[in-house]
Amino acid sequence: REHQAVDRICDAIMVGFEIPELRSD
Repeated sequence: REHQAVDRICDAIMVGFEIPELRSD
């Protein structure tokens, strides 16, 4: 189940880097 956490973190990082403007609120 640790792999799921890493996968979720990687996804969050990818999204954050792809759309930093959305997280700049």
